[in-house]
Amino acid sequence: MYELLKNLSLVVTVIHILIMFLFGFRYRYSKKNTMIVAGCISIPLIILNTYLIFNIDTVDYVKFMLFSLVVPSFLLFLFLSDDKGSRFIFTYFFLYTFVYWVMLLTGLFENLIGADGWILFLSRFIALPVIEYVIFKYIRKPYTFILKNIKSGWLMLSVVTIFFYLILIIASVYPTIIYERPDDCLLYLLLLLIIPIMYWALFLLLNSQINNFKTQELNNLLVHQQNELELQLENQNEIRKINHNLKAYINTLSILINNEEYDKAKKEIDKISKLNNYNYQLCPNSYINIILTNYKKKFDKHNIEFNVDAFHCPPELKHTTEFILMLSLALDNSYECLTKLRTKAKNVSIKMKQNGSYLLIRIKNTCDKSLSIEEGIIPESTKDEKGHGIGVSTIVETANKLGGDAVCYAKDGVFTLDIVVKAK
Repeated sequence: MYELLKNLSLVVTVIHILIMFLFGFRYRYSKKNTMIVAGCISIPLIILNTYLIFNIDTVDYVKFMLFSLVVPSFLLFLFLSDDKGSRFIFTYFFLYTFVYWVMLLTGLFENLIGADGWILFLSRFIALPVIEYVIFKYIRKPYTFILKNIKSGWLMLSVVTIFFYLILIIASVYPTIIYERPDDCLLYLLLLLIIPIMYWALFLLLNSQINNFKTQELNNLLVHQQNELELQLENQNEIRKINHNLKAYINTLSILINNEEYDKAKKEIDKISKLNNYNYQLCPNSYINIILTNYKKKFDKHNIEFNVDAFHCPPELKHTTEFILMLSLALDNSYECLTKLRTKAKNVSIKMKQNGSYLLIRIKNTCDKSLSIEEGIIPESTKDEKGHGIGVSTIVETANKLGGDAVCYAKDGVFTLDIVVKAK
């Protein structure tokens, strides 16, 4: 009975090792494709290791497990994982160390109490699924945040994790398996207690870095919001000024035309054009021109190249307010993305062209090369993302109200937003 329960507990452990890896990593492929590939490789691994567990001695299996489970699972999840290098190594060996720690702790208790294998089987059959639930429910999200936002220190963390893993492996089987060395069990139990304490201290350190990062992000957000409010106020004041001046200009022109003073009216029109230039003439529509001008000043302030091709935009638009909203949200997204981007080459471009009764708008900007968005997918509206998603859903809704549509996609370090709406 003991041998049967011991072998079953090992099979359960192998299965849950692979399941924990599925919960512990971020993946580069879709959930469906990840599960298909993981299933196709994991099932043969489980069958192979089950065969070995039931046909060779436990000590021999622990030694052979490097080739039957550790290396194959390492290659599998290296292929599937979106995290590479030190981040991947740390996560991989941390999970393996943790599972091996559970195996050894339950094994020690089984040997001390002598429960004929039931402690081994029940503890792993119950404890490992509970641990997986905790990882998936409470640990995965904050740990993903750590992986995304802590840039340095992963090499040292991965070295420490490999070191802990090797200590557990070597001390448990050399010169013989730990269960056959009762004089060393107390010392080994202390080692098992030290390792989680060390990891706890390590994660407290990472948590302090996260809090510092969040504080910095909050400060940046407050500064950004202040700049946005100032820009919106500037836009509103400029538009009010135009509306106020236009009334006076229209009255003046009406008087001159009624008196057939056409030369004076022409001069007045030239004067109005110069007054409404605002240093840049980027678009025939005076309202859109103000928006583009103000954003050009904003981008120039941060050394971001802003290219505008909007001379084919009609001078009169039926839904000016909606157009201003969409452009402001789109250019805010570009600004948000580029101010976070760690590269010198930063640029934004906007192209506006009328095609029949429709106005076509394309806005492109440099983005993180790791950002990948399929066409037609709206990125999540969260500040944790790499600068896009904020306001995109509003742009799509507004475009739909105007009888059009909006789509975005990101590939090879370029984010593109296409808007098609009725201009008349």
